[in-house]
Amino acid sequence: IKVSYESLVTWKMHTDYLRCNPLFHGAPRYDCVLIHDTSGNYFGQLLFMFTHNINASGQHTDIPLALIQPFDSVPLQQRDVELRLIRLKEKPRKQAIIIPARSIIRGAFIVPAGKAEPTYLVVHTIDTDMFIRMHSMYPPENIMDYEESVTESGGEGSEEENGETSSNESR
Repeated sequence: IKVSYESLVTWKMHTDYLRCNPLFHGAPRYDCVLIHDTSGNYFGQLLFMFTHNINASGQHTDIPLALIQPFDSVPLQQRDVELRLIRLKEKPRKQAIIIPARSIIRGAFIVPAGKAEPTYLVVHTIDTDMFIRMHSMYPPENIMDYEESVTESGGEGSEEENGETSSNESR
């Protein structure tokens, strides 16, 4: 699918070619997307693309649709503090939804967080447009406030808790 969107950086039109193919050059490829609907913006993974033909008053209209696997944002305290990436969790497959293909804003680079956990990370540094879109969806001050509270309380990931010292203290 070819998706054109206006960049929030240059205000020029950009195009993403999104794939949804069980055998793309010998391997499955199901791209992730940023979607906009009445509830706001959210992420999903393309599962299937199709068109629905509507015959109203003798006129045929093809409506492009997409079956997507939506992602949920995880609570702020579970976000990746070290990399400052937004963590997502895939909704169960039975909660896949059909959306109008025109509600897809652009492609998104989303990677598995690791083999041990069923979460994903949104790589917002892929380009400046995605960086700005992510900062409007997840304001950085909220993440920074959480990071500061964790550091001050000696919470998860603190150096003292992990038995680590900074390079200045070890000299």
